[in-house]
Amino acid sequence: MWREGDYVLHGSDGVCVITDVQKLDLTGDGAAEYYILEPLYKKGLTVYVETSDSEDSLKKPMDRQEIEQMIGQIPEYEMSWISNERERQDTLGRMLREGELQDLFRVVAVLYRHRQELLRRGKKMRASDEQFLQRADSRINRELAYGIGVAPEQVPQYIRERIEKEQQK
Repeated sequence: MWREGDYVLHGSDGVCVITDVQKLDLTGDGAAEYYILEPLYKKGLTVYVETSDSEDSLKKPMDRQEIEQMIGQIPEYEMSWISNERERQDTLGRMLREGELQDLFRVVAVLYRHRQELLRRGKKMRASDEQFLQRADSRINRELAYGIGVAPEQVPQYIRERIEKEQQK
């Protein structure tokens, strides 16, 4: 069971602090106990998570050691390009909604490689693919920022530096 003041990872909201635990009637079906969360990197947003659902929807944020290990494995996160647009949108959408961080790295890697290939041919990536890339990047940045102690916008540079350092070994 989580307590007020704990930091938790909640889906696409990223790292949140539990500000309170209250009995509320949010659905009209009677009062239930809720964790009240404030995302660290989505100011002004309040998230309510029923305590009975928290085992599935709340996790402990990764620490620096776990993040470093994951960054070291980024080159191994492979995913093949899905040519069928509808299938690609379904797959990427599901990975963004339900996937673990490794899945998000796969999404970013495949979309980044595809964008680079299109740019070499003088073309642009589809807007829907660009949106998937931005959403995956944003979620990665929010999830990792807390554990490494930087702002979300500094995460990509941190990852690049760590990968370059590993490649020099």
